[in-house]
Amino acid sequence: MRELEGLIGVIEAGCTEAVSYPDLVIYAGQSARRRGFLDGIFPDIPILSFSVDPEPQTSDMPVILEDKLIKGFRYLASLDGQVKTNKIAIVAADTRTIVPFMNNGLRMESLGKPKEEGEVVGVFEEMSQVGKSIGDDPYYEVSSISGAVSTESKQIFTSSDRTRITLHQDALSYLKTTEGFQRYVDLFHSFYRSGAYEREGMPRQALTDLSAGLSLPVLIKLGAVKSIDGQNISNTENLRKAFFTVAVGVQPEVVKAFNPNVTNLLNDWEWLNQVISEIANE
Repeated sequence: MRELEGLIGVIEAGCTEAVSYPDLVIYAGQSARRRGFLDGIFPDIPILSFSVDPEPQTSDMPVILEDKLIKGFRYLASLDGQVKTNKIAIVAADTRTIVPFMNNGLRMESLGKPKEEGEVVGVFEEMSQVGKSIGDDPYYEVSSISGAVSTESKQIFTSSDRTRITLHQDALSYLKTTEGFQRYVDLFHSFYRSGAYEREGMPRQALTDLSAGLSLPVLIKLGAVKSIDGQNISNTENLRKAFFTVAVGVQPEVVKAFNPNVTNLLNDWEWLNQVISEIANE
């Protein structure tokens, strides 16, 4: 397909010129949070989404993003002429959690979604061991990358972001225990099945749905978070930015070229405002 040739080697370059407001958005993925964000940015046009499984067996995020965007073009081709417009935005994103491990010294490892809940206990155990080894509270990072392609102009818009969450060592020592992990699981299910998630009809979340199985809101509610990007968690704006990176991971910059009003629409996103309020007021 000729459309795919332009993606190779360009995925990290990005561009900043505005393009036409699309008639259709194709979202390469099935995240309800990302779909909700796109619904808010493009409220008056259809948005189609599809599964991108299987994903490449790599932690190289630009490669994963490229793969998703290419699948977006293939999905468009599979519609076999049903789409009568060329003003289409193909959007994709990927999020990874980078966790510290002690293995012949300190190293950071990029993790995707765990295959089973037990892997999350292992993450808490590893981070607790790191804290003991370095004599300080350990941190993990969440990195996100996103991109959008205009099928009309063949322009690619990409952006990335990263947030650092520092956890209390004593909280990790508790979370790795049977009692502590069960409390984390119970609060996880309670949080994602109530409040803003329930009101917006979001699908129920499992630990295996989140990168590394780590939930920033749940960790905050458990009192496990010391700081976010070096700032106190009482800083609501910083919390909002970090949560958006963790939970949505589609940088507003990649869709701003299609809709310059993205900042105002994001500020008015009721679901995001409700979730931040629920976390901050805990």
